[in-house]
Amino acid sequence: MRNQLKIIRIVSIPCVAGLFACNGAQCAENYPHKPLRMVIPYTPGGPTDLVGRALAAKLQEALGQQVIVDNRSGGTGHLGMELLKQAAHIDMLHIPYKGTAPALTDMIAGQVQLMFTSLPSVQPHVAAGRLRLLATGAAKRTPTIPDTPTMAETMPGYELVTWYGVFLPARAPATIVARLHAELARILASPAIERQFAQYGVEPVSGTPQALATYMRAETERWGKVIRASGIRLD
Repeated sequence: MRNQLKIIRIVSIPCVAGLFACNGAQCAENYPHKPLRMVIPYTPGGPTDLVGRALAAKLQEALGQQVIVDNRSGGTGHLGMELLKQAAHIDMLHIPYKGTAPALTDMIAGQVQLMFTSLPSVQPHVAAGRLRLLATGAAKRTPTIPDTPTMAETMPGYELVTWYGVFLPARAPATIVARLHAELARILASPAIERQFAQYGVEPVSGTPQALATYMRAETERWGKVIRASGIRLD
């Protein structure tokens, strides 16, 4: 067996951004006064980068101000594989990479046998026959790849979904948070983004900042259990 994969859809909006130098309703009305910086904490070409850049382009159109994408690669997670190991009672060697792109290079070359990642970054390789999808981590089959089974069909209860959120500095005025949220929600609901994301195997879904905070707390608790059980430590 040669390749791989899993994960799948999207539940929010991608990555971070913005500088603020004013307050109140007038600030939100005239915002933004300068180019925005969207920080994507992964290398270019990965799933977060693809989704983030798509939103940045649409946000730039909506705001009439440049949105600069800034890739800052950080720590690339392997919790999905750890969850699989625990659920299936098997053992596999974790090989850390600095980003999705170099990991895919080794996967295609046959240097590694299995990889957990998001669909956007591997869809072209799957279509070209260089990689093979084994399963998705979503709770139910994904419309983009309906013939790919879910992990839960073999291991009930297994779920691993990639989601993205846009985060602003803690001091951002509530009026600006509301303005950007409204613009992003409108963009995510647009047919153009839906068609573009469909090519990546991504489902655009918007939600309130409060709902995202609640979801993040639940995810932190869920993955905290996996981390403690696996003994994972930051290097």
